[in-house]
Amino acid sequence: MRTERTTEIPQSLTWKGRTVDNVTPIGPRQKKKQSKGGDGGDKLTQAQRQLILADWVDGLNCEAIGLEPPRQFAVLLREDEERLVVEVSNGEITASDVSAVASMIAQAVRLHCTDNELWQMSDSQIVQAASFWARSTKGISNPPRYGWQGDDGLVMRRLPFEMKGGDTPIWDELMSRITNAEALMAFIGSILVEGSDMQQYVWLHGQGGEGKGALCRFLAKALGHTYSSQQTPGINDRFWTWGMRHNRLVVFPDCNNTSFVTSGLFKSLTGDDPIRIEIKGGRVLHQRIRAKFMFLSNERPDLSSEIADRRRIIYCSAKAFDGKVNPKYETLLWKEGGQFLTKCLETYYRMCPEGEPIDCSAADIDEIIAANEDHFETFLQSNFYIGPAQECTRVAFLNRVSERFKKRSEQKAFREYLARKGIVVKARANAAGNVDRYWSGIRLREAVLSGLVGVDPNIS
Repeated sequence: MRTERTTEIPQSLTWKGRTVDNVTPIGPRQKKKQSKGGDGGDKLTQAQRQLILADWVDGLNCEAIGLEPPRQFAVLLREDEERLVVEVSNGEITASDVSAVASMIAQAVRLHCTDNELWQMSDSQIVQAASFWARSTKGISNPPRYGWQGDDGLVMRRLPFEMKGGDTPIWDELMSRITNAEALMAFIGSILVEGSDMQQYVWLHGQGGEGKGALCRFLAKALGHTYSSQQTPGINDRFWTWGMRHNRLVVFPDCNNTSFVTSGLFKSLTGDDPIRIEIKGGRVLHQRIRAKFMFLSNERPDLSSEIADRRRIIYCSAKAFDGKVNPKYETLLWKEGGQFLTKCLETYYRMCPEGEPIDCSAADIDEIIAANEDHFETFLQSNFYIGPAQECTRVAFLNRVSERFKKRSEQKAFREYLARKGIVVKARANAAGNVDRYWSGIRLREAVLSGLVGVDPNIS
């Protein structure tokens, strides 16, 4: 049964000290209709409707009007971000948007309002009313990212555990099979600390059966909506970064794009600088991504000897469990979850008291880099002469390299390897006045390849 709602037409178009602005005024037909009164009474302008509806939303009691489930919205003011509409539930803040508020209003209008003239609004008018409410509402300023069960106040995510010490035999066994386990625990602890270093990431390598998936599912359940599972972006994934604006931990399970961590995009994501974020519809933002990243893979990453590649990675290798797995293994991990996260947080504060990067062993990293570059060096020595007077055409170079390295990422890594050795593409003018580009410092051991089909000479 619908409930009659009545309201007074406002005499002043202001709300909370703000003028009703950025709204579409009524046109000549509407003004003429309003002046006639119609049905013996004044008609509301669109601006008046938005004003009244914004006031109604601001004091809305969802439970009282019967909306299920009860919902409450607020506006969050974040550093270096636009005003963000959020949904508040049990003291926890979840990223939302104006359209969610508009949808709620529309539902209330359809279910609980009569043919009162105020509520005869189109969907676009309701969206505009919600937008005005969002622009005019005083924002909540930077609530803590995480709180423990039992803590007071608003937080972005309420962990389902109390912060407490205690034994963690199941977690201890899992960590005992992972290299750099202390650094891994410190990294997990750093997720809960707002000001921790943003440039490091975890690459957890294992062949299966060692608990990577169990760790991943535990973090997903514990971190809730601040956790995201992703795949590395493709060439045409223009909007990929939009989905992680409000995440704290982004995990790439079963990642086989081993060179993504050396890409320019990933270095920008972990550089703590504003990056370009494209939204469907043409809008572009420049914001910092506050997420940390973890890769789970049965392959090792493609790393180079560049200092940036070495210092940003926390590489962990996991051994398979030797024994019969308890079918309730993940339940047992969850029971120790509060104690484990407490240990991780304590480990982080002990290792990084000033918020500095996490210290970790580089032995495995050196081995990976050496293995990656050894096969480049072997290929280089067996296919090219090396020396300051040597030259190679771009076409011949590309054909020989593409025969050996089928993936574009491998070819790019090889070119970067050559650049570190001072072997680069140069240019000079030819007799016809055009520019020739060639590789300086190397020459094919065989005669220059020619007449090969399918080669783009513009590709270096």
